[in-house]
This record gives sequence, C-alpha cells and structure tokens, in this order.
Amino acid sequence: MIFDCFTFFNELDLLELRFNLLYPYVDKFVIAEGSKTHTGENKEFVFEKNKERFKKFLDKVIYIKVDDFPQLDHSQNDSFGNKWLYENFQRDAIMRGLKDCKDDDIIIISDCDEIPNYKAIKKYKSGVCTLRQWNFYYKFNSLNEFSPYSKGAKIATYKDLCDPKLEPSNKEACQYSKYGLPTYLRFCNGKKIKNGGWHFSYLGSLQDILLKRKSIVEQQFNTKQNMTFETMQESIDNNEDILQRGITFVNIRPDDLLPKYILKNKEKYSRYINTKNQKFFILWKIKYLLSKLYSVKYLNNDKNNIKIYKILGIKIKIRPKREKVNLKDKNLFLDYILNQQLDNSKFVDETEKSHDFKEDDVKLISFYLPQYHAIPENDKWFQKGFTEWFNVTKATPQYINHWQPHLPIDVGFYQLDNLQVLKRQIELAKKYGIAGFCFYYYWFNGQKLLEKPLEKLLADTSLNMPFCLFWDSSHWTKTWNGGDDKEVMYEQKIEDDTAIRFMDDFLKYAKDQRYIKIDNKPIFVISSPKTFEKEKIKNFIKEIRNIAKQNGFEDLYLMSVRGNINSAEIQELGFDAMLEFFPCGIDDLVTVKKEKFVNPKFSGLAYDMEKFVKEKRYLYNANCKIFKNCFPNWDNTARKCYKKARIFENTPENYKKWLKDIIFWTKENHTKNEQIVFINAWNEWAEGAHLEPDQKYGYAYLQATKEALEEN
Repeated sequence: MIFDCFTFFNELDLLELRFNLLYPYVDKFVIAEGSKTHTGENKEFVFEKNKERFKKFLDKVIYIKVDDFPQLDHSQNDSFGNKWLYENFQRDAIMRGLKDCKDDDIIIISDCDEIPNYKAIKKYKSGVCTLRQWNFYYKFNSLNEFSPYSKGAKIATYKDLCDPKLEPSNKEACQYSKYGLPTYLRFCNGKKIKNGGWHFSYLGSLQDILLKRKSIVEQQFNTKQNMTFETMQESIDNNEDILQRGITFVNIRPDDLLPKYILKNKEKYSRYINTKNQKFFILWKIKYLLSKLYSVKYLNNDKNNIKIYKILGIKIKIRPKREKVNLKDKNLFLDYILNQQLDNSKFVDETEKSHDFKEDDVKLISFYLPQYHAIPENDKWFQKGFTEWFNVTKATPQYINHWQPHLPIDVGFYQLDNLQVLKRQIELAKKYGIAGFCFYYYWFNGQKLLEKPLEKLLADTSLNMPFCLFWDSSHWTKTWNGGDDKEVMYEQKIEDDTAIRFMDDFLKYAKDQRYIKIDNKPIFVISSPKTFEKEKIKNFIKEIRNIAKQNGFEDLYLMSVRGNINSAEIQELGFDAMLEFFPCGIDDLVTVKKEKFVNPKFSGLAYDMEKFVKEKRYLYNANCKIFKNCFPNWDNTARKCYKKARIFENTPENYKKWLKDIIFWTKENHTKNEQIVFINAWNEWAEGAHLEPDQKYGYAYLQATKEALEEN
C-alpha cells in the first residue's frame, strides 16, 4: 500500500489539487493538522471545517487532529518558542495514522504544498529517497532561480521509516521531536528521484500568505516593512522574494512543467498562473546549467569588493586592484589626516540635566575594560608600563573619513589605579542613563589579571554603581597589541577543584549588594565555553550553580556569547540565555567605499552600518532567550594596525536608532526582571567602542544613549 502523509495548515486549493492528482495512485492520505501554528499560536481545524468540499476523496483519508501539543518551557525559549517544537510535533503525529502499516508499505512524508508526481512514486524501489521537486513560489509557474529544486519530500518503506539507524543530516532541526520518525525521515539525505513533483510555496491570496508568514518557523525574515500587502504584491509582480532574501524567480511556460490536471483546468487556476514574461523551460534550463559551470559575483553583492569566479565548480577569489594614487589624491588624504582632529562640527557638549532613573526603565549595562593600569605580566610580555593607551595613540586613518585616532576627553588618558577616575566614570555613566557596568573578569584557574578597578569598586561602598562580571574564558594571548592569538601566555583549563576555587573568588563579588541579579540569581557571563571539553564545562556549570545555591542564592543566571555558542548548545551546556556581543555575528554588510586614498598595505575590511540599522537586522527571532546588545562604533585598527583590521562605521544617529529599537524589543519580549540591554562598550578605546567622550564627537554617544532610553 502507498500512504501519502503530510502536514496541513490551510492550503485548501492545493489540497484539492493533491487529491485530484494522486487519488487514483495512493491507498491512503494521512493528514496531520494542528490546533497551533508553528509559532505556538492557536488556530482552527481548517480541514474539518471544509470536509464537505472533499467528500469524494474522504474514503481514503486518515485525518489526525493534533491538539495535544506539549507545554513550552519558556525559560529556555524565546517568545515564539523553540523554532522546531510545534512543527516537529505535528509532523510526528503522522505516526498515529500508520498503526496498521506493513514493512513493505510505501510512505511519503511531505508538507501539503509539496505534491508528489505519481510517475516518481512508480520509480521508487527501496531505501530512503528524496523526491526532487520543482520549486515554485506565489504562482504555479514562478520558478525559484536561486534554488529550482526542493528536497523536502521523502519516500521510504515503513521498514525504512522505523529503522533505528535512520540518521538525519540536520540534527538541530530534529530537536524536540516526540516520535522522531517522520521528522527524522524528512531531514535524511537519500538517493534523488528526478521530476519528483511540485513544491508550490506561498500560494494563495495576500491574506493567506500573510497568515502563513505569521505562523512559520523562519520569523527572522519577517519585518514590518516587508509584511504589508503593498510590499508583498510589489515583490510578487517583480518576481522577487517577499522575504527579501535576494532570491529571484522566472515565469516558466505552464505547458512545460505543470501537471496536466492544471493545464486542463487553466480557467479554474488562472489566478495562480503568472502570464507576464513567460520563458521557455528549455532556454532557462540551458542558462541555469551554464550558470552552474561559470558564474561571477561579488562578496556581499558589493562591486567594490572581492570578485568570486566559479568555473566548473572551482571558486576563485580575486581582490580588486587598488587604483593608482595621483598627487591630488595624496594631498586630499594628507589634508584629511592633518585637519580631521580640528573638525568639531559634530561635537556635543556635556548635558546639564541628568537622567531620572525610573522603575520601568530598561537597565542599560555597559561592558567595562580594566586594561588601563600597568601589571607585571604586561610589563614582561609587551613592554614596561603597557596599557590599552599604548595601542590607542598610535592609530592612524587608513582612508579619507576613517576616524582615527580616537582621543579621550573629560577623564582623559586615565590610569585605573586612581580611584578618582572610577568615581568620575560612575558619575558620568549614571548621568546618561547607564545602570551598571559589566566588568571583564580575567581568571585563569586561580590566577587573576587586571583586577584592581573591580577590587577598588568592591572596597568602596560609596561607589554606588551596580555591576556584574563577564568571564573572558579564552586563553590569554598576545592579541592585545596585534600579536598572534596562538601565542598563549595563560591557558584556561578546568580541573577537578576548579569550580570550588572559582566560586571562592566569585562569591565575594556576587554577595555585594550592588551585584546585578535576576530573581536573586547573580548574572554571570562565560564568553567562550568551547575553550573547554564539553563534559568539563557542563560539569563546571552544574557545580558552580550548586555552590551558589548553598550560599543563599536561588541560582546563577548564566549567559554565553552569541557567535561562540549556538542556541542548541545554550540548553545542552546548561546556560539560561544567550548574550549578543556585536560585532560578533554581524555579516552580509555593505563595505565602505574607500574614497580617494587608502593605505595600499591596508588588508582589513571596513563596513557601513547604515543599512544594517535601516533594515533592523538585529530584530531577528532566536530559539532561545537572548539579551540584546549594540555598539557606538567598532574599529580595531588601533590593535591590528592595517593588517586584518575590521572597521564598522557608525554614527550617533544610527546608534541611537539601534539602541532605541532593542530597548523597545526588550520591553516587549522580556519579563520585568529580565529587561536588560548590554552596550559594547564603556571604554574599549582600542576597538573604537566607547561611550566615554572623545575629541571628535564629545558627549554625542552618551547623549544618544540617554535619549534612546528616555524616548522609550
């Protein structure tokens, strides 16, 4: 027997088409419909409501109503829940309709819009196979040029489906799968059966498409801008992706690829056929095959960037040639270098009015770097008296409008062994709405570095500044002054008694009344858990949690850094949340056009943050709890010089929009006690990431911080 099994949302026209195409060839249709969408919202049972429409097919239908979804653990998921939980549970419910199957029965697993070709079913012989289907979007004949083949529909025998050796290629997607079998099969690779059918994605009215978009797993592609009927219709008319992923479509002649049933009922399906600019399939196919053999594109679609040739499957990257620099351009660059520090047109003076902290304020916590006092280790490894200022003052611009060096005002080139400096920093931070500092904590199995500022804060209770710790759990290397990160001076390691010795030191900070806590759980960040073996860090986390409880705390509130750990590992290793730590994790940015003159030896990359902020790319949805972060600027040429530097150009206006958005997002998505936003950073001067006032902008970034907070 042949069982055509699929999940159903509300695709009534596609369901009718599927019945008409496959009714003569399959023995049973197993339909699993859920009472919830994939994002966990309640929905009606659409098939049950419209059964009368399909009465001539019902004798072959096994209808599974899925209304027993498990309860989400919101402590480990974002507001949309785990991104696979509901989808997998609904698909796995298909097993309820396969109770009487025999080993040799043929099972097809797909979604309702992935319609198998009965000719492909007849070709099936054995094992797990993929039905390679033509991938259409919005219309029956609008073929996805970026990915013309869909690989979601699978076919196997019941014996294959129940094989314990069934191994999915995407294990993350199979998380939270109760039965596992249909979901595992869907994410298995298998021999491809060509012309396996048709995937008609997002077919329907704009209202139907919008409803489906609100229910899908991939919520990160939904923005306010692309969710309007107007923008969706414009994208469809222009053969562009409504989710704005850069995908384009081509309108194939219906006679070339579509099922005969559709062709016989063209009038009935006319609204689903795009009549504009139809292409012959054979001509498109030739073009597509040639593009596979040879193609040219630019990195990040920027014509000023690296050009990537693909010839017979081999990728060749070619950097653009530097334009020859004439005397005029050299003079322009020289003029910029000499005069940029005299430009005070963007300078903002210190405000007279301090921020009035309110109970419902989102707490802004700024990372705080203590590398501004000499220590014996730095004297030995770098040079006597080395601090971060050594790097800051030697930086130079690499192109016109490149802001370097960053020179401090107000507190000036300070030394953090001076208590007055810390007092002024706290005064300034609180004046502009900063609710706390997150100190970098350098602890190496008992050895501490750069701890003086934190010790001074702890010793003087008059310094009324909340704080928490960010354990940089990577090895201590020579990257501080542009050196090799493979040159390890202090190694991080976990031994049998590491957790006990760690907590002996940590608890003296955590027990301070100023330490930042969530529900009596001290916040603690572990930056790089993958420095250690998985089992060792898991056990370490369990041990420090137990020690915290033994010392009167409810628990610890543990975070790790996005980019150093993925969402599945957050739960696996025992963390409570993920912490953004931009620019770590930012990609696909527009590169800066290095106008007029660039240091010919500059081998770094410079990015413009304007598009990133304009498109609000930071408002994605994660499948774990996440704390938002932003930065005023980021530019590590002070450390890297002109080799391998990365520059992320920002402005006070851009930064304010970014911060304002994530403050609002935090209010909407986090409980009251968890409404915290992190800023990178208070004083990362050698990375160009500082809220502290500087010679060019003055107090502009602090003012932008205050306004973003107060305008929310």
